[in-house]
Amino acid sequence: MRALWLVFVLSSCVCAAQDNWADAGMPYYSVGFRQVYSDPGTDSLLALGLVTEVNDFSGFNLLAYKRGTWSIIEQGRGELRSAVRYGDTLVIAGGLWEVDGIPVSRIAARYNGTWHSFGTFGDTLGNWGIRKLRVLNGTLYAVGGFEYVDGHLCNGIAKRENGHWVNIGLLESDSSSDPILTDVIEFQGEIYACGLVSIAPGGENGIVKYDGTSWTAPGGGIRGGNAGGLCMAIYNNELVLGGTIHRSAGNAGHMIMRWNGTEWHGLGSHLRDQNNDTIGEARCYALLPYQDKLLVAGGFWYAGGVPAGRFATWDGENWCGNNDEWELFGESLTVFDDTLFMASGYELNGMPINRIAKWVGGPVEGSPCTSVGIEEDDQAALPMIYPNPSSGSFVVSVARYPNAAYRVFDPFGRIVTYGRLDAFGIAQVNMGHTASGVYSISIDTVTAGHFNLRIVHE
Repeated sequence: MRALWLVFVLSSCVCAAQDNWADAGMPYYSVGFRQVYSDPGTDSLLALGLVTEVNDFSGFNLLAYKRGTWSIIEQGRGELRSAVRYGDTLVIAGGLWEVDGIPVSRIAARYNGTWHSFGTFGDTLGNWGIRKLRVLNGTLYAVGGFEYVDGHLCNGIAKRENGHWVNIGLLESDSSSDPILTDVIEFQGEIYACGLVSIAPGGENGIVKYDGTSWTAPGGGIRGGNAGGLCMAIYNNELVLGGTIHRSAGNAGHMIMRWNGTEWHGLGSHLRDQNNDTIGEARCYALLPYQDKLLVAGGFWYAGGVPAGRFATWDGENWCGNNDEWELFGESLTVFDDTLFMASGYELNGMPINRIAKWVGGPVEGSPCTSVGIEEDDQAALPMIYPNPSSGSFVVSVARYPNAAYRVFDPFGRIVTYGRLDAFGIAQVNMGHTASGVYSISIDTVTAGHFNLRIVHE
């Protein structure tokens, strides 16, 4: 059987075997986890979401994983979304109203061996409640869809001071609805919050920052309607934002971008949809800096043009993908006992999975990878060719240039086949029974000239 090998000086792909991820063996029934969290106070992995022993989802179960065993460590009423260790206190939050028989208002804390109410989050919008807890420089923050906390107007964000919750300036929305925030982080001495929030006329900003005096949208925020941030992380001294971000609306990135304190930039050639382009949805739900890489999970199919299977790594220059096949998406990432865990979909590589998976693929590097040596804003123009190796048929994709013409030349400069990319910038090329040798591909665009590639056909 002939094999088709790609030699391309701007981008290369090294395919890896599947099964980087495996079922973590969670024994209870679940229809979705919101967070996996490594708790240093109990030296255990906590899993928060919709889980039950008896198919009754009227309440919640807080799960813990330790020394290879899962157990239910707490039960309550309402929805559980986030947990964090705050000093010697474990804080959990969401849409809670009872924990271990103790009435609470969306949030509870365990200290001195028992659970306690931990503030009054009132006038919540629908069932949004608290979406995320974070400890930033020793201060506890909560974000979500609430309006008032402990009598203070907060509009979706509050911090803990002197045993009470207080507002952070006055975050006012320009839209008809109040903010529903999903994450909070500190960057360059300022507090950033993301979610469904708009503070400028005529736009969904998706991300805002507080400089100690007022709230503004950094760099204008996210452009386009129905835009919103879902997660944030600090990586390489920049703020990385993931969410519903469309490049076609004029944003620097598609579903993910980075902020250096002055302007927005993309990350390589972006997270991509099932067509390996930046037209459809490919949401980013979780970001985790780990060692020297940024780990990314969500609802995407490709990262930087390579297969990503809902999980990818970014090293500051290159995307590395993941050949595992998930039914749904990755929503949360954490590292416990030197092992990476992810809350994700119903199936993994065609096998049922109980929504918690663990990495079993060795060093968390990801593969296949891109290796790009040009400016990142031009990377979306790069042709992507896959799979590699192949048995004579391959796909050419140049997402930014639909309908571009391509020609394949044999070693003597004669045209073997030619055609045009479709409306998505994709073409399936079949080399048929051509002789072994080095072939050239020329892709001609109207606005960016042409790209030259080489194919080794064996």
